[in-house]
Amino acid sequence: MERRFLVAVGLMIAVLVVPSFFIKRAPPRRPAVADSAQTANAPAAGSDTSHPAPSAAAAAGPMPSMPAAAFDTSWLTEPVASYRFSTLGATLDRAVFPALKSFNPPDRKAPVQLVRADDRMLAQRLVTGSDTIAFDNVGFTSRGSGPAVEMTGQSHGLTESVTYAEVAGHPYLLDVRGEISGLQGRGALLLVGLGDGFRNVEADSLDNYRSYGVAYRRTSPDNINFRDLNPGITRTIDGPLDWVAVKSKYFIGALLGGDSTRPQLGGAILLGMPKESNTATRMQTWVTMAVGPDGRFHYQFYLGPQTHQSLRPLGRELTKASSYGWIFKPLVMPVAVFFTRLLIWMHEHLHLSYGLALVIFGVMVRLVLWPLNQRAMKSQVAMMAIQPVIKDLQTRYKNDPAKLQ
Repeated sequence: MERRFLVAVGLMIAVLVVPSFFIKRAPPRRPAVADSAQTANAPAAGSDTSHPAPSAAAAAGPMPSMPAAAFDTSWLTEPVASYRFSTLGATLDRAVFPALKSFNPPDRKAPVQLVRADDRMLAQRLVTGSDTIAFDNVGFTSRGSGPAVEMTGQSHGLTESVTYAEVAGHPYLLDVRGEISGLQGRGALLLVGLGDGFRNVEADSLDNYRSYGVAYRRTSPDNINFRDLNPGITRTIDGPLDWVAVKSKYFIGALLGGDSTRPQLGGAILLGMPKESNTATRMQTWVTMAVGPDGRFHYQFYLGPQTHQSLRPLGRELTKASSYGWIFKPLVMPVAVFFTRLLIWMHEHLHLSYGLALVIFGVMVRLVLWPLNQRAMKSQVAMMAIQPVIKDLQTRYKNDPAKLQ
């Protein structure tokens, strides 16, 4: 009986895993996140940057609307994705995935495009002392195409050069390196914007919006859902952080520190935005990082689908950016990872479709449980055989319980 119980529990967990890949629950809020509405000076280079400076929260904010058509664009094209960068702030204003089709009725079957028309990603603002330089409003000049795009812009006596390049062997991953000249060895704090949420590409937009959130990793991955932050509220996530990501149900944009061996991001700043019909569809996210006296900075940016095959090679627990299992997460997550790897192995090495792999997996479970099921069936048949005898005894000695025992 004990073995049957344990096997039954294991089977129940397995049954729960598959739906959990499609229905992802938002975890409860964590006390490590605190509201912030103060302002002060930014830290100088070499000071503690384990949390966003108060002035960084003041520097973060919505980007002003500007006629993007008046600025040039450059494309960075990979086999599976195309990213367009605007000379307005050297920002990412379009991300197209030709092999992935949208299910949103207005553009159904068209290639997925994640960046909203009124939004830009990888916007940059620089905090030096008490000043904030909004490079996201500066007109840059662009050169290069193909595997790398380089842009240069000037503001307030500072010159910023930033290069976006493909990373060989890692689809959907961009390597971003930049240098700010004119700091005169002072160092600064850089804010990089992750936009205010992806464009909806799902048929059920409400279900998709429920999954909108920000994930981050300090020592282990954690999540904040868009609906957890009221409009007009600013919240900071203390660092140091390894990565910060915005995500929907099936897509993710993750900013990763340039050094995978240690957290390099100072923190994150979240700005609550107005809801649409009581649904949280937007939340602006800014990530902070220190710029040293040499004026250089480096990070990587993954923008693409939340697939195990794409995220696992990057390591850093990015596959756990979208947690599932609710309160049973510590138990469900390892089991889910195991079965995910098993299904992927069957798909890649046995050349089976995922549907057929699931069917074969179900047959395998039935075969493993067959001895237990057969024993249970024999027991049930034996009980049915003696039921008439038990009923006869109960009728004969219904007035004499002692003899019945």
